[in-house]
Amino acid sequence: DCWKKFFETINTINLIRKFDEDYHYNILLAPLYTLGSLCYSQAIAFWGDMPYSSVYQLEVGSNEIELTPVDSIFKSLTSRLEIAIETLDEKGGGYTEDKEEFIFFSKDIPRLVLAQIYMYQNNYKEAWTLLRKIESGKHYQLESTLEYTAENKEIMLGIKSNVIVQGKYDIVPVLTYSDVILSLAECAYHLNEMDAAEGYLKQIAEKKNLSYSSSDLLIAVKEVRNQALCKQGGYFAFLKRNGLAQSELGLKDSQLLLPYPPGISLVQSVE
Repeated sequence: DCWKKFFETINTINLIRKFDEDYHYNILLAPLYTLGSLCYSQAIAFWGDMPYSSVYQLEVGSNEIELTPVDSIFKSLTSRLEIAIETLDEKGGGYTEDKEEFIFFSKDIPRLVLAQIYMYQNNYKEAWTLLRKIESGKHYQLESTLEYTAENKEIMLGIKSNVIVQGKYDIVPVLTYSDVILSLAECAYHLNEMDAAEGYLKQIAEKKNLSYSSSDLLIAVKEVRNQALCKQGGYFAFLKRNGLAQSELGLKDSQLLLPYPPGISLVQSVE
């Protein structure tokens, strides 16, 4: 049940925040803001308007839910991510088993999450600025492989899986530099910077030996994204924000959002 697991995750994040605030530590605010924003930004692509809560709830899964409009959620998430960017350190990322390093990740993580939100809102100029900031930091680099192990230098945020590849644990990539490069190509396309779009597209396609057939750069980005980021989320959000979900997945407009779980009563929040 994706809906239930999503809200259990959000509730856990809110519970940790509550302890952090109750004991006046406030040291976990930036990473928790970032992780919560990442969860919401992914879920909105599937459900649209959603319940939006920033406090711990004793009971998750009420039969009556209050929906908050997407724009209002994004406004709140943007504010939180700006705080995280201001608070976290300017440094590289990557997979780590060090608990402190995993929790206090680079400010590039909230930068990428915020850039994805801007792209979903078709604000490609602001997204471009954030993505270029990540690129200019030179903390990450593209790898030729599509497999992710702990040494992979394009992982920005990742968690260990139970799968062993060539004697090493496979890493589940949450955010990667491949996503940054393909997002830069997408932004450049929408900003009518076609040479830049093609340059970013060729950069990742050549490095990973990936092919694309379309002369339309946006479709070519789609083709490469589908190959390069096959182990990551975000493909559906990419298709939706670019108006490709209907033709690519054979969906009707009414099918672009998942239905809410059965048996619940929806209440639209009053703004």
